[in-house]
Amino acid sequence: MRRAYTLKGMPSESLQVLSDWERQLQRPVQPLFRAYQLAKSGHRQQALAITNQWLTSNSRASRLHMELVAALLAAGQKDRAFELLSQAVKLHVPSMVWLKSTPELAEVRSDPRFSAAVSLMKAE
Repeated sequence: MRRAYTLKGMPSESLQVLSDWERQLQRPVQPLFRAYQLAKSGHRQQALAITNQWLTSNSRASRLHMELVAALLAAGQKDRAFELLSQAVKLHVPSMVWLKSTPELAEVRSDPRFSAAVSLMKAE
């Protein structure tokens, strides 16, 4: 539901659902969802602080996530996001199977770096 609210441009509803989910169940990737939502709501600096904290303090940070790429893109960090995206594809991160269809990446599909990342998937 959080994702649907985000994609429909309903940030307060999305954040409420996310907060409810965080209270009920703790998942290591949840801060990245929050960072994405904050960035989409115009709070880019706060989103970047969350992603940087996640990268430095999370034991799962070595395993890249599509949510990290989406949060960085939403926060305007395209170069960094594409660098991590290419790395994730090379490492065969499971969530990369959604690379061509996830709506969070729709705005960058025309970027040559996106095509380059997708071509890395086809090469193997």
